[in-house]
Amino acid sequence: MEKQKLRYLQQLLYRTRDTVDEYVTEIRELEENAWEFYHHETSGFNRDELVGMLVLDGCFIIELFRKYSINGLSRESDTIFQSEQLRFALRRDLILLENQLPFSVLYYLFSKTRRPDEEGDLIPLALAFLERIMPNEKLTIVNNTQPEDLKHLLALVHASWGHQLSPAPNVPDEKWKFVNSATELKEAGVEFKILETRNVFDIRFIDGVLKIPRLCIGDYTEFPLRNLLAYEQCHLQRHQRKYVSDYIAFMNCLVNSPRDVQLLRHSKIIDSWVADDAAVYALLKDVYRFVLIAPRNFSYSQVCVKLNGHCRRRQNVWMANLRRNYFNSPWAFVSFLAACVLLLLTFIQTLFSVLSYTK
Repeated sequence: MEKQKLRYLQQLLYRTRDTVDEYVTEIRELEENAWEFYHHETSGFNRDELVGMLVLDGCFIIELFRKYSINGLSRESDTIFQSEQLRFALRRDLILLENQLPFSVLYYLFSKTRRPDEEGDLIPLALAFLERIMPNEKLTIVNNTQPEDLKHLLALVHASWGHQLSPAPNVPDEKWKFVNSATELKEAGVEFKILETRNVFDIRFIDGVLKIPRLCIGDYTEFPLRNLLAYEQCHLQRHQRKYVSDYIAFMNCLVNSPRDVQLLRHSKIIDSWVADDAAVYALLKDVYRFVLIAPRNFSYSQVCVKLNGHCRRRQNVWMANLRRNYFNSPWAFVSFLAACVLLLLTFIQTLFSVLSYTK
């Protein structure tokens, strides 16, 4: 990749007619913030090496985003664009928490090298390239997001993937508890349905129906989730919503065995591309090991309260048992109906016998 980075830098300098010394001089002015950004990780760097790394990697990243989205930039003979597998590996590298560059450096280099006729800005170009690695492949530009508000690319991905979840009013810690598994909820009369939306965090419980957006799970799913969780645990303030952590915690409650995965898969809530239900179960449990939630700010506390309230009502359990035992197939329903008719005829016969005896 070092050869590819140098090649992209040369192409950028040729197109802009700039010199690399200009970039180095400008980045040196941002160096102090960059040094603080890396703090403990800079023990093996001197400051000249840090500036060189920022210029080389930063130019490579912005050129990569441009070539992916902007027509007219040569890609036919580009090694990176001849291999989808290589682009996927680049996406993985770009959202690694330990690989992040300060967004201020990326934005400066993008602005410095931008042509007068160039359409698009850095944020939409970055999201267009990075969203292909995310479950459900949907990243939305957050209104009023300014480059100076962003720490790095992973922070941009986090804000874009989670911002659509409207925070529900907080429920006091003692008023809510985690819910049972999907299988147990079904036995208590809860119905599972897919919610047709690209916002994976939008989970609702309405009139006995738990509606959950589709979660696509493949071999790549664990990687972005781990890095987003690490970002939430290490860098978000206590008052900030941890969307991904809360979502994984809620799904972990629902999935307590491969049987729960099967139930959610049959409901089309889980779209699995891995080996089997046991593999999905193992993946979710493995990711959950990195989750710490704030009970006072848990995004699904109201959903938990409603679900647990539903499960405590005995009539819901009785109706669920009735449907499961007698209405789970046409033949079971016919048998139940025949038994009811037979019982009714027996009652009528008994009634007539009593009336005739009375007379």
